[in-house]
Amino acid sequence: MSRAKVVRLQCDRCKRTELMPEASAKVGADFDGTCMGQRLVFEDLCVKCKEAVMNLWVELKEWDRQVKYTVIKNGPLVDENKAAPMAPAPNYSPPQPHSAAAGKR
Repeated sequence: MSRAKVVRLQCDRCKRTELMPEASAKVGADFDGTCMGQRLVFEDLCVKCKEAVMNLWVELKEWDRQVKYTVIKNGPLVDENKAAPMAPAPNYSPPQPHSAAAGKR
């Protein structure tokens, strides 16, 4: 039986422990990301977490969706006389049964 030097690695993301072959000196963290002033650093990642994080990173980089609406922060730019009413119109008819079977009781 041959021997190989290994390093025990504990994943910073899922806390799984793996034995990895000893490699040359590691430079930097496995993942280092910043978003809106919050920084996320994973020094050591297991194989499954590396794959998951890389898939998420690629999806974020390639994400391109069509904008279906625009959010206006300072209120609508439509004149009040032309805008649709905010509340539904009142219904003054007598109550109706929900289905035909309810009317046969």
